[in-house]
Amino acid sequence: MERWAEYPGFKKTAATLEARYAAAPHKRAAHHMAAAEVDECCLALRQGFVSNLWNCGWSAATYDAWWQCQSEADAYRHYYRCMQLISSNEPEKRWLLKNPGHIENLDLLFAIFPDAKVIQTHRDPAQAVPSLCALLMQLHPVMEEGRREQRAHNMLVREVTKWANAVRKAQVVAARHPGQMLDLIHGDFHRNPMQVLERIYSFIGMEMSETARAGMAQRIAEKPELQHGMHRYDVADFGLRKEEIRERFGDYVENFDLLNG
Repeated sequence: MERWAEYPGFKKTAATLEARYAAAPHKRAAHHMAAAEVDECCLALRQGFVSNLWNCGWSAATYDAWWQCQSEADAYRHYYRCMQLISSNEPEKRWLLKNPGHIENLDLLFAIFPDAKVIQTHRDPAQAVPSLCALLMQLHPVMEEGRREQRAHNMLVREVTKWANAVRKAQVVAARHPGQMLDLIHGDFHRNPMQVLERIYSFIGMEMSETARAGMAQRIAEKPELQHGMHRYDVADFGLRKEEIRERFGDYVENFDLLNG
């Protein structure tokens, strides 16, 4: 790892990220990425070119219509092989992975990783989906300009539909895998972060060491995620009211008491 900075691939990745943040400065506060750090599984899943990433950051209506009729099974098999390669030197090491898109493909995830443990965080969709759209809209200047209001509205309608369908699918799959999914409320991370961490450790069958506990307490106090500023957005910029967004999620908001979470 100490020699990564010498590799052309690493240098190219670092330069690409810096160019992206130069073109969209506010994106760093919404979703910070660094060449020396891991990010989301979708970056490997998209290598099969059947991926939500190819149409959520810019207008690609015909691809979007095609993609939504495709299976991502091949992408998950490729992802599995990537994980085998990455972990080949440490086969006993446990992985902690993050990708919101897995919620839409939990059946594929459990088929490829049958002993996986999934932690699903729930948040009021009237806050979560506009936040996502605000992040995605920051990518648009790299690819296209103009029609901002139209693109913003189209994106929110699309993402609301996509994620409302995803949470419904996830609930069905979760019922078939008792004990393999943990539901957490987003607000609890802010109200009682250490208590949430205790639940996670218990869920995965691990005991939190005193060293880990001290490190997490320090991180909670320092809040490094705010070092690049606050991610700010307004649902009014996307042409839907909060009530309209929640309505499309059916009883999901009520089931998880998300208006209080």
